[in-house]
Amino acid sequence: MSHRVTFVTTDPSWPARLAEHFHFVPAGVLPDLFTAGQVLPSLQPAVIVVDDRVADGVGPAEIALRLQGVLPQARLVLLSGPATSGLALPGVTVLCRDLPVIEVGRAIGLPPREVERSRVFAVTAMKGGVGKTTVALLVAAHLSRRPGRVVVWDCDFPQALIHQALRLPAEIPTLWDYLQETNAPIEAFIRPTPAGIYVLPAPLRPDQVIVPDERLAREVIGELRGLFEYVVLDNDAELQKNPIVVTAAQELADWILAVTDLEYFSLESFRRLMVALAGLGATERVAVVANDGRRSGEGPGEIRRVLKELGLGHLPFFLIPHSAAVRRSQREGKPPLLKEAEALVDFLLGGKG
Repeated sequence: MSHRVTFVTTDPSWPARLAEHFHFVPAGVLPDLFTAGQVLPSLQPAVIVVDDRVADGVGPAEIALRLQGVLPQARLVLLSGPATSGLALPGVTVLCRDLPVIEVGRAIGLPPREVERSRVFAVTAMKGGVGKTTVALLVAAHLSRRPGRVVVWDCDFPQALIHQALRLPAEIPTLWDYLQETNAPIEAFIRPTPAGIYVLPAPLRPDQVIVPDERLAREVIGELRGLFEYVVLDNDAELQKNPIVVTAAQELADWILAVTDLEYFSLESFRRLMVALAGLGATERVAVVANDGRRSGEGPGEIRRVLKELGLGHLPFFLIPHSAAVRRSQREGKPPLLKEAEALVDFLLGGKG
């Protein structure tokens, strides 16, 4: 899928500059060779990029000897001055540090990005059963038709609905296994599906308990952004009790999709959801999505009324019909392509809402 890359340099901008053009998982920026020797075994990168100016006069051959002794399976890329760039050393790529970033990435062999930067979309609600997972998959299905790749992280740990909706096999590695295997890269636990969507599954077994926290949110979302152009989070219905949702809403998500249906009690929960998002200071990145299941007498105007009462009438609003295609997809494990979901994705990516 991609590479875990550790940088040994005093320039902390290297990961961000490379990430503009290439897929990889940043695995730390270390300031010197001594720190690298201590920390690399725990980071387990596939590639180590070293600026030889951190070596205090140690030559390329000695740098290679030290780091290959610490992590012999990793590929070593040495950024050096004109006098030593291109030097032939066993198992080492020596490049001129003045090369453009894009040339360095190509020389390392990193896979290029299809879009300029990754986007994160957090799908959330304050009540179960309103169609949150359906919306996450409809959005992911349309994103999968755009340049780049899309992954859905199933953060609804108690239920694992993405796992069930896409008919994934029961006995596959999940996020729980990733957290147990401390040296395994996250890509080993990501599952491709026939729908063209990748999934980081939630655990199915009730004894595989995951306690969400801010660190987990930042770590996993950061790694997924390194690997994919689009990251969709299917969160559980306990926004204020789930630090992953809160952290995504406050700092990590490009857009938050606030989902409801048109039942009376769902609309009351939707009101509480919008108040909570306002309290997090996140409403300017919220798009409201309503699943119209036609199961009650309420209409879309009720949602607009609630938003107006809260001073949020300006928020973008999308209505998704609960059509026969959606019901059929829930049986077949393949999300449909709906024009209403396509309009939502166009808006999220900067098109017209």
